Order: sequence, then structure tokens, then C-alpha cells
Amino acid sequence: MYAPIPALGALPWAPERGHVSTDTWTADFMLRQNESRAFLGKYLNDPCVPWRHKRRGMMAIAGIIPVAKWLAKIKQRLDVSCRLCKRAREQRGASTENLPEETYRHINSALCDGMATTVTAAHHFIGDICMPACKLHKHQ
Repeated sequence: MYAPIPALGALPWAPERGHVSTDTWTADFMLRQNESRAFLGKYLNDPCVPWRHKRRGMMAIAGIIPVAKWLAKIKQRLDVSCRLCKRAREQRGASTENLPEETYRHINSALCDGMATTVTAAHHFIGDICMPACKLHKHQ
């Protein structure tokens, strides 16, 4: 079967990066404690999770989200620049030169001009939910 997944403390640590130093973000995530293949298998087999959520997760892990970089890899698009950044820059009248590559990582970060407000709002929403719980458990 599968080899056991080591605990977080057993992996090489890169303090300057703030996380485990493996080759990819996916490897870092899958090697974290309680985020293993078993956890992923539980999530994918959970009948309460909608298929579209499972499908999106599997595509992200496989690296086949239809973003410009992947579309260029399969020769369906010539340009790998971010369409969301281009649209946002055009709307505010800024230059559309030197656009970043449209990758799954890019569009899910605040570095994407087109997604910055959405990503920031999601970040603050999660913080608003987590902070009261952290304060509650801090004193217990």
C-alpha cells in the first residue's frame, strides 16, 4: 500500500519560506499532519460534498485547472498572460504590458489584479470567523 506519511516535525523546515521545503505547494500540503492522502480520500468519498467541489479539488491537485498556462501547455492558447489582470488594468486605464502568467496559484492570490478584492474579502471573512474562536480558546 502507501508508505506512512511523516509528521510535520520530521520534514526539513525552511523558516525563510515559512513552511516545509518540498518541491511543490501540493507536496507541502499533502505532507502536513491531518492533510494526508487519507484525509483527501475521506473528503472525496464523503457523500455530503458536492461533486463540483470534489472535481475542482482533483483538478487543482492534478494541475489541470483550465488557466492560461495549462491551456498553452496543451496548445489551446498562445498567450499565458493573466486575462483577469488584463481586464482590471484596462478598466482603470493602466498599461497591459508585463502581465503575470495566469496560473491557478496566481488567480487565487491577492497578487492578481482581477481577483485582489475577492481574495482579500475571503481572507477577512475567514479571519472574522476564526478570531472569536481563537480568543475564546486562548483563555481556556
